Amino acid sequence: MKNLSQFKKTMVLGRELEMLTWNGTTPPEKIRGVRQVVGVQTNGIWIAPFPESKNRSWMDFPKASELEIHTQNHFTIRDTTKDGDVFCVREYLIRN
Repeated sequence: MKNLSQFKKTMVLGRELEMLTWNGTTPPEKIRGVRQVVGVQTNGIWIAPFPESKNRSWMDFPKASELEIHTQNHFTIRDTTKDGDVFCVREYLIRN
């Protein structure tokens, strides 16, 4: 995985994501743990603790400038405002 296009192709149904850090610290209990991709659209994905869960969260695909790919299974998303200021940094590990 080297760019945004490959990142989007990697986000398929059943893919498991684990948030490693949220703004440089351990993620809050509510968003901690492994999440599974349960829905895919052209502009983002739905993630949930398990496929049958009704507790789903939406995750927009980042802009290329907001995505930092470390390895094939490790990436960081830096959410920015329209002015380019970073307001949230999330680091993820792809588990499968």
